[in-house]
Amino acid sequence: MKRLYEEECTRAQLFGSPKPNWNEFLTINEQSTISSERSCEKFDEKNAQNEVTFKEDLGKIGGGLDELNSTLVNTQKKINRLKTIFGGCGNILRVCLNDDDDHDLKNVNTLSENNIITNQVMEDEPTFSSRLQNSDGQLNKLDILINKAERAELSLSGQNKQMKRFLK
Repeated sequence: MKRLYEEECTRAQLFGSPKPNWNEFLTINEQSTISSERSCEKFDEKNAQNEVTFKEDLGKIGGGLDELNSTLVNTQKKINRLKTIFGGCGNILRVCLNDDDDHDLKNVNTLSENNIITNQVMEDEPTFSSRLQNSDGQLNKLDILINKAERAELSLSGQNKQMKRFLK
């Protein structure tokens, strides 16, 4: 405290102003310390409130992405069922048109794509769920949410391509 007072006296000499009184300096310094402590406490309270809100929002987003991914898995299963049902009708029509070789290659590629996408979604789901539950850091949670969103986007675009091919 004495060092701060000496610095204040030196500053006063440099600027040509009168030296501060020791008692006045103490009261001013105590007031500034009290006000800075109050502002720090307010900042900490706001920061804690923001952190709680942020965690709640992350939980809501994660739940929504989990629901979206499970819906996409169910949709993929239904697409695969439709392909097996209507694929037989398509095979009959294509056989009549002597387009066997082309159809077999397309069918194998489509089924393997379906299986790959479905397997990736099923394999990644436990990993992402356990990482979300075990991670304490907000950055890890954000990474998980980004990965879920990317996986959902890839799955959705793959299903759209499959439906377009199926409807042709």
